Amino acid sequence: MKRNGFTLIELLVVISIIALLVGILLPALGAARRVAQDVKCSSNVRQQMIGVFGYTTDNRQILPIGYSEPTASPPIYWSVLINDYTISSGTGEADHGEMFTCPSATLDGGILHYSVHPALGYDPYEIAGRRAAGRDIPPYFTLDMIKRQTEMIYIMDGNQFKNRTFTDLVTGEQIESNAYATAMRMDNNAVKMGKYNPALPGFWFNANATDNDDPIDPGDNVDSDTGVFDQDADIRWRHGGDNAATFSFFDGHVEKRAMDSVLKRQVRLEHP
Repeated sequence: MKRNGFTLIELLVVISIIALLVGILLPALGAARRVAQDVKCSSNVRQQMIGVFGYTTDNRQILPIGYSEPTASPPIYWSVLINDYTISSGTGEADHGEMFTCPSATLDGGILHYSVHPALGYDPYEIAGRRAAGRDIPPYFTLDMIKRQTEMIYIMDGNQFKNRTFTDLVTGEQIESNAYATAMRMDNNAVKMGKYNPALPGFWFNANATDNDDPIDPGDNVDSDTGVFDQDADIRWRHGGDNAATFSFFDGHVEKRAMDSVLKRQVRLEHP
């Protein structure tokens, strides 16, 4: 007698095969998605560096202010200053494009998921205070001050905090923020506090110092959902299974570095 359907055993075999294929494909799809996110993040940082170089070309080689919060105006970020030199071509804080958001970011919202080097992303108010205290620090940083340009890092994945909204004091516009503009506490503040060059009053690299070879403190690597600046460090290692971060260098190249890689000199300035 002719059959017009499948037996139960045949259906179970087909279902089992499909389940097996799904089990094989899902991890591969997840890995492909992570690779795509990594590529997108690297592309973001590379475009940001193009913006930085464009800004320095028009501003006597001076690097953009990392973060400044004058009392009479809204904060100024490096990302705002380079906007007109990038594919995002925004005109202000609220005009940040996707280039400033990392696809692997863990907290929703916000417009900036990247940070710049805590010293090179300078705050003019902080520098003025340090100079008044007798520290040997220039009023700003220029590209020709950057030694070891193939080694020095500048832009990196930044720690996030709970999304916050504040008001632009000039336009009244509501602005979102949920990441540091500068990696203020990178290496547990050692980069800014002169740990690696005790002979100098600033935060300069000393070729003769024995602690130049100390690995940097990677920090707690935890985004804060409290809105409080409580991270131990400001690099966010959110790639490679929360074990790697994206870094840009002053020769223009971008690469991923693992948390257990030794950054050492890559974060430490040489005296100009």
